[in-house]
Amino acid sequence: MLITRFLQDFIQAGALTLITAEGRTHKFDGPEQGPHITLRLHKRSLEWTLGLNPDPGFGDAHVDGSWTPVLTFRNLLFCDSISLWI
Repeated sequence: MLITRFLQDFIQAGALTLITAEGRTHKFDGPEQGPHITLRLHKRSLEWTLGLNPDPGFGDAHVDGSWTPVLTFRNLLFCDSISLWI
């Protein structure tokens, strides 16, 4: 998956769990402490969009509902961090 190569280097603090449209789970841990965020991708094509052009692709995909955050109790403890990151 193209986006996994990008995310391995991108995450600097905390952790990101990515659930693909097929239900596969990928976890990326940054070298520093921070919040753990889980995102669910709803469109398979989004993996390529984010891998090739992540900057506008990520925001556009959130607006059209192609990905959503998965909120857990632990995520809610870091709401300020989540809202800044998203």
